Amino acid sequence: KLALRFDVSSSTSDNLIVGAMKFIEFRKLLIAIIEYLLYVSYEPILRQQEIYQISL
Repeated sequence: KLALRFDVSSSTSDNLIVGAMKFIEFRKLLIAIIEYLLYVSYEPILRQQEIYQISL
């Protein structure tokens, strides 16, 4: 019974590790998408400011 319980707990911890790794990868992907969207939306504004500063 003890050995069986150990197997269950070890497989559960493996599942937790896999789940955590997937979650971390998902977060990285999400952050990358958000950063890209921010860059795309702010980049033209930054460019306009640069042009404005150059014209000054």
